[in-house]
Amino acid sequence: MIKDSMLLLRHTGNAGGFRIRACVGQRNAVHTAFSPLLAWLESRGETEALTSLTIGNTNQGRALLSIRHIKRGEQVLRVSRELGFLMQMITPNRLPSCVEESLSEDVNEWSRLALFQLLHKHAGKASPWEPYIRCLPPLRGLQNTVFWRDEELELLRQSNVYDQTEHRKTLISNQFDLVQAVVNKYPELFGETVTLESFKHAYCVASSRSWGVEALGSITMVPFVDMFNHDSSARALLAYYEEEGYAEVVADKDYNQGSQVVITYGTLPNSSLALDFGFTLPDNPHDEVQIWMEAPSGDPLRAEKLKLLRDHGIATDPFCDGTESGGAWFGLREISSPAARGKGIPRALRTFVRVISASTTKELEAMAEDAKRRQGRLAQRPLKDGKEARALKLLLDNIEQCVSSHRSALKKVLKAQDLPQIQAERARMAGHVLDGELRVLRSVGAWLRPRAEGGGYESLGLA
Repeated sequence: MIKDSMLLLRHTGNAGGFRIRACVGQRNAVHTAFSPLLAWLESRGETEALTSLTIGNTNQGRALLSIRHIKRGEQVLRVSRELGFLMQMITPNRLPSCVEESLSEDVNEWSRLALFQLLHKHAGKASPWEPYIRCLPPLRGLQNTVFWRDEELELLRQSNVYDQTEHRKTLISNQFDLVQAVVNKYPELFGETVTLESFKHAYCVASSRSWGVEALGSITMVPFVDMFNHDSSARALLAYYEEEGYAEVVADKDYNQGSQVVITYGTLPNSSLALDFGFTLPDNPHDEVQIWMEAPSGDPLRAEKLKLLRDHGIATDPFCDGTESGGAWFGLREISSPAARGKGIPRALRTFVRVISASTTKELEAMAEDAKRRQGRLAQRPLKDGKEARALKLLLDNIEQCVSSHRSALKKVLKAQDLPQIQAERARMAGHVLDGELRVLRSVGAWLRPRAEGGGYESLGLA
């Protein structure tokens, strides 16, 4: 399962099919809604090797459950290359040739997987994939932020996920425009009722349940494997072994019979989980916050500063109309304590604030000369003579403004939980996103304060 370009399965050998080897028997241990899918999987894969997992419902929705006690270090699922057509992975090139030939190159991989779902959903029981397609999450079960009503999404206005959601909605709408003529051209394949909403549903199912396979150079949906849920503390993942030609999941802890077996999708913040997967986690240790920093439009040195940044690989993000914004988004991670090294603040942001805090052309020229001596690395070391404190104070002021706005946003979320037009689950998710971002902001502020207001690195002996 991937968020845009993230690869969870790194397959570097020859491309090929995969056979699922895990428990698809034990029907008495599974919700009857999944029995047809289990029977379908059982008829197409090997089941004798590992009898560990089955499908069930939990408070997280569909999940893979252990049907026996599993010990840490045990293989709980194996995926091998040797299998026939029906059990191959669902890749973006699995569309009928007539559809494929009609699609523009601008139609992305997630859209192609969405069309695959829509095509086989319309085919119903005539489709060889029907048991799998029928078990995919229904529209009403998705909580991705692209499905939130305007008043619900407004709760996240202070988070960058608001803008990311609007961008994603625009992307999906544009993709639908690209495929709509093709869908209308083949009503015998897609039916008469493919709407933007149904396409968006299929698109989000594809983006939340697909895996990156490096050798294919594309994404893929893998039945059964895509039912693993994410846990931020898990270390288990789908690992591929090139020479042996198989992928596996190895338990990273003991599981009792009936327990949900989980993996990690990666070190993802709640903002990404909400946008891409439709859920959040309380106290997510991987939370981050995106902050906006810019060179003020009234700064007489603004053009010089932006050119210096661009010349050293730090670009600004243009406004929607393509004009220069003079600013950029930067991601912050939580800093464990004020005495820590501050790894949650990226190097690019430190460079940015050092450059835009400069008060003279001479300072900028000195930074450029120093970068030449350091193989083009601009403003990588703390500034001297109180200049570092000045730069960090600029960042601290921004952080404190963000803390204030996030506090206000959280108060609105608390009030919104009782409003009839706000789904309780979405208010809870918004609270998780904002609370995690506020926690990160406070940790960064606590780290910056003694360095920005107490004289900088020099006074702390950290220069």
